[in-house]
Amino acid sequence: MTTIPQGIRYAIFTIFAIVFIYIFRLPTQAIYDPRSVPNNQFGIHVVDFSDIDSVEQLVNSNGGSWGYIKFVITEGERNTGKWNTVFREMRRRKLIPIVRIATRMGDNGWEKPTEDSMNDWPVFLNSLSWPVQNRYVILFNEPNHAGEWGREIDPIDFAKKSVYLAKKLKDASNDYFLLPAGLDVSAQNDGKSMRVDEFLRIIHANVPEYFDVFDGWNSHSYPNPAFSAPPTGSGRGSLRSFEWELQFLRSLGVTKDYPILIGETGWAHRDGIAKTPHLLSTETVASYIRIAGETVWRDRRIFAIIPFLFNYQQQPFDIFSWKKQQEQAFHAHYFAYQALPKTAGEPIQREQYTIRNNPFPEKLIAGSLYPFHIDIINEGQAIISSKDGHKLKLSDSSQQFEFSAESLPILEPEQSTRQFISLRTPDTHGTYTLILQMQSPKKTIDIKTFTIMVIPPPSLRIEAQLGWRKTSIASEAAVLIYDGNTLLHEFKQLHLQNGKIVTPGILNIIPHRSYRIVTLIPYYLPRQAIQPIDDPVTVVKNKRFYPFDFNANQRFDLDDIATALKEKPATVLPRFIGR
Repeated sequence: MTTIPQGIRYAIFTIFAIVFIYIFRLPTQAIYDPRSVPNNQFGIHVVDFSDIDSVEQLVNSNGGSWGYIKFVITEGERNTGKWNTVFREMRRRKLIPIVRIATRMGDNGWEKPTEDSMNDWPVFLNSLSWPVQNRYVILFNEPNHAGEWGREIDPIDFAKKSVYLAKKLKDASNDYFLLPAGLDVSAQNDGKSMRVDEFLRIIHANVPEYFDVFDGWNSHSYPNPAFSAPPTGSGRGSLRSFEWELQFLRSLGVTKDYPILIGETGWAHRDGIAKTPHLLSTETVASYIRIAGETVWRDRRIFAIIPFLFNYQQQPFDIFSWKKQQEQAFHAHYFAYQALPKTAGEPIQREQYTIRNNPFPEKLIAGSLYPFHIDIINEGQAIISSKDGHKLKLSDSSQQFEFSAESLPILEPEQSTRQFISLRTPDTHGTYTLILQMQSPKKTIDIKTFTIMVIPPPSLRIEAQLGWRKTSIASEAAVLIYDGNTLLHEFKQLHLQNGKIVTPGILNIIPHRSYRIVTLIPYYLPRQAIQPIDDPVTVVKNKRFYPFDFNANQRFDLDDIATALKEKPATVLPRFIGR
């Protein structure tokens, strides 16, 4: 047998250790392909969130839900409180956010991002309450224009910084679905802009990793020239620009199956602030939208279509606005887009629930009915409620427990509620495993597992000394068991024999919990003890019972004295002394 030198063994061990650590430190991929689930492709670009009601009616119309809403957040707008208010509203309205991050606007355009500013993005974006599992984020915008990248056309610098930020985001969370900056596909080499093919070719030659760090492709597929071409065109600069881009990427050797975001698209119309006769009428735009919705936008590679722009009341983007100038009314293309058939989206939402209390004790009594409460917290992304089919469920492999719970209220993420439930135990003794679950029409989520021992009903042995008698014997005794001030059991017609009362088996109590146990014996003042009831027999040692309840009303008062004076001594004295 050949012996491997110690130095080589050490080197091999070190290599394996490094590989092991590297593999297991990699984050688990949590994003999903939005095309793999029922998906409403339709969305819109929004500037003013006071429009969100009309946006919802637009993108979630005609059978749709969970449409997309795209917007820009700049470095100066990273306010967690503000944006969480917006994100919570999007969740309520079933809208999926697509965030395009931006730097700051300088004198002549957008500034380049600094390393410090990029390092702040993961912290901020992680602080937001994302409505769905995929966190759609676009890194920057149209960098083949100098005005979008610090007044320079620098594809290498742009690509390196995009890769840097993409890695920072992926390290911060596995949920980021990252998209590259959309490029102006119609731009030419004129000193202020660069052709898209040249721009991408430079990136591929110098920063090929750029094409690997993104999860989808973002295309600005405008119908040019002049944002006015019919939807039937093809190739670069048309509504099908994304097809040209994918083909060009393949020519570079990039074959990744990107889900496609049409990050910007749409037609300019003549009904802006200043009437522009050479542009399209809004009726023509509406007809183009109907055609696009029936043809190119139905491409299965596309996961979202984001026309530009829902509402803009100033130049230069007033000619793209879907909302009329200084009115609450909308142009014709709003209604054409609204009428397109849509899908009821089912984006993946992370569901997680925790309970603050432990509702079930380790032991319960067989054949008993218990009321409990559960303090449950929604720590996931979905809004739950009974009207949407959510309910608490108890998984019981034995199928011998009976469980019921009150209807769930509307419970948004980070909210909690106290739910009252009831549990009936089986008659069969043994140890059982139960799983508390949240059930919805689509899936069931385990919340917590419990192990419960079901034991036979315990009994009480009451020890009672009646007065100073040698033998304590009585009939018609009663034992009452209280949980606080709530009467749980009342055992009547019990017999005291030799100073002891034995009750039947006690149901509906929790073993080892303290209860108030009241013993009633005719003509003796009641006695009570507060103590745990243990299995199988609990001994209750009462203090001496005093025979001062002459009128049998379970207390001593003036009427007792009057009654005692009326009774014959031969009747009263045996209660004090005797056999």
